[in-house]
Amino acid sequence: METMITGPWSRWSLGSLLLAALGLGAPAAGSDVLYEALLGTAQPVEPDALLSTPGPYLGRVVRTQGRLEKGAARSGNFELAVGSGRALLKLEPEAASLVLTHAGAWVGRTVEVEGLFHRQAVVASADVFALRAWHVSPVGGVAAAEVAPGDSGSVLPLEALVYGGGRYDGMLVRVRGTYRGSNAHDDLPESTRRSQRDWILKDGYFAAWVNGHEPPVRKRDAVRGARPETGLALDVVGIPSTSNGVVRIAAREVHGLPEVSPAVMSRALSTDKAAVPPRVSFAFPVAGQALSPRGHMIVQFSKPMDPARLERGVMVHFERDGLLAGLPSLKFDYRDCQRVLVITPDPPPPPLSDVVVDFLDAVVDVDGRRLVAGTKQEGAPDGVVERIRFQRGP
Repeated sequence: METMITGPWSRWSLGSLLLAALGLGAPAAGSDVLYEALLGTAQPVEPDALLSTPGPYLGRVVRTQGRLEKGAARSGNFELAVGSGRALLKLEPEAASLVLTHAGAWVGRTVEVEGLFHRQAVVASADVFALRAWHVSPVGGVAAAEVAPGDSGSVLPLEALVYGGGRYDGMLVRVRGTYRGSNAHDDLPESTRRSQRDWILKDGYFAAWVNGHEPPVRKRDAVRGARPETGLALDVVGIPSTSNGVVRIAAREVHGLPEVSPAVMSRALSTDKAAVPPRVSFAFPVAGQALSPRGHMIVQFSKPMDPARLERGVMVHFERDGLLAGLPSLKFDYRDCQRVLVITPDPPPPPLSDVVVDFLDAVVDVDGRRLVAGTKQEGAPDGVVERIRFQRGP
C-alpha cells in the first residue's frame, strides 16, 4: 500500500500547524522555498495599501517596503513604518539575527520585507497589524561592510581549525558556519564545555565552542534547555585555542549573514538513537489537499538525514489515469534542523495528475542507517522503500 498522509485541515491551518510543530525559522535571503511550499507565493503589495486597506491581505504572504524603526515597547522590537502607520515586525530567527546585527545601519532606512500579514491585537478600538517576517533587507542591497565588519583577513574553513592541531591558535581568524545553540544538538561532548555561556558554531561535520561574544539571537536561547533558534548563518571573528582536539574560539565579533544557512550534519544524540533507523514521519500537502501549481512537496524524517544521499535516492514521476505522464528534474532543499526535505519538480506537475515520490534504499541517515518504510509498500518496484503519492488539482 502506498503511503497517503490524511488530515482534515486547510492548507493554511495545516501550514501553521507544521510551522509550530517544527519551530520553524527560515533563512532570510529572499523568498524561502519552505515558506512558499507551506503558505504560498508572496504577493507584492504597495506599502500604503497594506495599512490603509488591510482586509484583502490578512492571512496572506506579502512582500512590501517601509522604513525600519525600533519599537517603543522594548529593546530588540522593530516596526515597519509606512507613512503615519506602523506594523509590528515578528521576526523569524535568521531575519532577527540580521536585523539585530545591522540595526545601527538599517534603522531609518527603507527595507523590503516578506512575511505573513495578520492582525496582532485590538488596542483602544484600533487594530494593530503585524508581519511575521522571514526576509528583511535594505532596499538597494546589503553593503559588503554591513555583512561582516572588521578586518581579519579571508575566511578560514572551520575544518582547517579542527584538523589544524593548534596551528592557528593565538591568531585572529574569521570563520563561518551555522549557530547550533548551547550545544542543543550535542555536536561536541558536554564535558568539553567551560562555561554555561558557551555556544556551538558548526560547518558540515566540524564544530567549535565559541565564547566571549553572544550571537545575534533572541534571549530565549540564552540558557541551555531553552528553545534553540539554531540554523542561523554566522560570521565569527576571534582567536582560537585547541585542547585535546576540541577548538574554542574567543570571539571578538559575531555577525549574522544574509545567505541561506548551509546544510549541517548532525550526529545522533545517543548510541541508542543511532541504532534506530529513520522513517518518513510527515508529508505535506496531505491527502485531499492539492499541490500548488509549482508542485512543492515537503517530507519530514524522524532523524537527521545525509543530504548527499538524497539526490540519488529520491525519484519522482507524474501519472495521469494510471499512465506515465512525465519524468521531471528535481530540486532538493534539505533543512537539517527540522529534518525536512522540500522537493520541487521541474517542470511543475500538469493539472489533474498524480505526483509519485519514491524513496530508494540509497537514502540513509547521518549514522548510515537506511530508511525503512512506515507502512508495507505493496506493489512498489524493487529498491523502493517508501512511496508517497500527491495530487495536483485542476
